[in-house]
Amino acid sequence: MSGIVREKIKQFVLTVNGKEYERTDARADELLIDFLHEECELTGTKFSCGVGACGSCKVAVQVTKDAPMVPVLACYARLKSVVGMYVTTVEGLEAQGNLHPLQKAFLEEHSFQCGYSTPGFLMAARILMNDLERSPVYRDRLDDVILEAIGGHICRCTGYLRYIKAIRRVILATPGLVITGTTPTITSTPSVISFQISKQSTNDLLPETLVGRFDDPEGGVEFVGDFDWSACRRAWVKVSPSSIRTGVRVRDLNLGMFFFQPYQPNEEDLDSLRFELTSAREIDSRQPLAAAAWGVPVPVSFRGEMSFGAMRVPVQANLLARLLSRTHMRLTSQEPLAVDMRDLAFPIESFSSEFGLNLSFIVQINVDVIVPYEVH
Repeated sequence: MSGIVREKIKQFVLTVNGKEYERTDARADELLIDFLHEECELTGTKFSCGVGACGSCKVAVQVTKDAPMVPVLACYARLKSVVGMYVTTVEGLEAQGNLHPLQKAFLEEHSFQCGYSTPGFLMAARILMNDLERSPVYRDRLDDVILEAIGGHICRCTGYLRYIKAIRRVILATPGLVITGTTPTITSTPSVISFQISKQSTNDLLPETLVGRFDDPEGGVEFVGDFDWSACRRAWVKVSPSSIRTGVRVRDLNLGMFFFQPYQPNEEDLDSLRFELTSAREIDSRQPLAAAAWGVPVPVSFRGEMSFGAMRVPVQANLLARLLSRTHMRLTSQEPLAVDMRDLAFPIESFSSEFGLNLSFIVQINVDVIVPYEVH
């Protein structure tokens, strides 16, 4: 009987609390918490549920020294996911024998009893402070963001109010983390995608622009590992054909006939159309999102593909991204997106011929949408 062949990392390097650890032929699937306990002899990070559900094993991970801290559950993370990165554990909070202000506040506010889950709460609070250093919060939102930070942590000894009180106290005492006053009301138009197609019918002397819009689009943006456009792996907006509105009719047929009517017999109507950045060949933004204040526009440009049902077409766009909250951003076109529809030449030409039209192969799309974002 042959044994199980385990993947190895030939040269494994990990910096923990400022100290570099190096190992040859490390097991790729070894748990980070085992490495911390056995290799680093750091036992402050606790193993509790073992399935990443309680938060006791939380540590902070940075891709580079100056990168934002990202929460990682050490009982769940494998070594192959943190190669070359920087890890901070609860032992790394103190400096030169002095407790971190969070540790002092937890003691003084009597926030915990048995203390087994406390390292996870401390690390969640430290990561929150790191976030606020880059994007301060308004005073009236402080308790909400604290609850968001520790919401996934479980403690069966005590209530959570003393944890919240201690974290709030330290954040308020640390300059630059809180903005005085209340969160300004964000006024914006409802999310909408509008489009323009140059057209000319056989009865027109001059070309016209066919104008339409999709109401109530849905969408989202996903980042992997870091809150930066370079780490964007997926962005999409989904619209429904029933939400289409056209300002110009084409011989009593709206643009829905052009985009959504099936071209093959017996094919069911599409129930949605997905504009999706599926392959980001190039994303560029000189200003990282993590450093942007709420409501301040961050320019971003990308080249990729959009999918129209089963078909893919190239697209390039220059957008402005504004962070509205810790969960949502607003994306607005700086200029119309140019979508090259030449890959759909046959259906366009067939439609044009049938209804006596000359349609441009370039569709201009304007975007003004509010979408949720996530960092995985």
